[in-house]
Formats: sequence, structure tokens, C-alpha cells
Amino acid sequence: MKIALGVSGCIAAYKAAELVRQLQQEGLAVQVVMTRHAQEFIRPLTFAALTGKKVITEMFEAGGGAPANLESAIEHIGVAQEIEALKKMTPQKLKTYAKEQRTSVELVKKVRDLQRLPVVTFVAGGVATPADAALLMALGAEGVFVGSGIFKSKDPRRFAEAIVQATVHYKDAKMLTEVSTGLGMAMPGLEITTLPTKMQERGL
Repeated sequence: MKIALGVSGCIAAYKAAELVRQLQQEGLAVQVVMTRHAQEFIRPLTFAALTGKKVITEMFEAGGGAPANLESAIEHIGVAQEIEALKKMTPQKLKTYAKEQRTSVELVKKVRDLQRLPVVTFVAGGVATPADAALLMALGAEGVFVGSGIFKSKDPRRFAEAIVQATVHYKDAKMLTEVSTGLGMAMPGLEITTLPTKMQERGL
């Protein structure tokens, strides 16, 4: 079954990402359609990464959503999905997986039992607004990393404080609304696919 999910502009728009994930777990194919105002709270790439489909952002242009810089951060969250898969592995598969990852079986078993890495799962890459931080926490991050680009925002101190509050209180829609109001222009971003050098690819 296919479902079209429309996302409009409000602070709760980021919760639609969790809804998409739940729908897909039920075996449903989801096509996301976003209004222009919705993109001020959550970026099209978030839904594209979750659904594997381009997001419709214009009435007459399917797949008009341009990639945004949360791509790297969302890739980091993919670690959580790998951890969940450990629960279904047989003892032999766990040994094979440990060998492939060049680590001990004991550590793999510990991660499987804890259902998390024995370190904080930080995500980074394009976190520019409180909504970005709240979204990533809702998707499974345990912390977010904000780079020095925040100093290019209109009010770096207010943005930093708002992002911290959004990270801690990501389930509180009222708090998210309050800290996101009147912040002004966020830090400008560079499209990740246009960068001549990507830090994560150095040495490969």
C-alpha cells in the first residue's frame, strides 16, 4: 500500500519523521509532500533519507526537494538501525559480524544487549536550528554537534542556547516553539555534494 503524507509548517513538523518510520515498519510505502513553510522546520532530505524517495516540494514538480546538509547527521543515526539488527543474529552470525567489524564478540554482545554503543552517539553535519536538533534526537541521537558555522547566524548566542534547549527538551513541543521564536536567520549552509573535500572521506 502507498501513502501520501503531507507536511505543513508548524513546530511539530519534525514529528512527521517518526510517523514515516512507523508507517514503513508496517510495510507501507510513503511519499512525502511538503509545503514551503514546512521546510523552515524540517528539511526535505530528512524524509528522502527515511523513505528512499524524493520529496515533492512544489505543486507541479515531483521530487523538487533539494538535498540539505543534515545528510551526514542522518547517516550517523543509521548506526542505531545496525544495532537493532544485532538482536536477530544467531551466535554464529554475531561472530561473523564481529570479525567483519574487526572487534571482539564480547563487545558486539554488549552492544546488542544494551541496544546502544558504550559511548554517546553524537551526530553532526548541518545542525543549524533547534528543529534540526530536536528531529535528530527524536530519530535516535543521544547528542548533537554544532560546528563553528553557528557564528554566521544572526544571533549566535541565542541560537546556541536554543539548540541546547531543543536537544534536552526535544519531546516538549511548547518548549521548542518558545526557543525557536524570533531567532532570525540561521547559519548559511553549503550543499554537501558541492564541497571539493569531504572530511569523512579523507584517507580513503
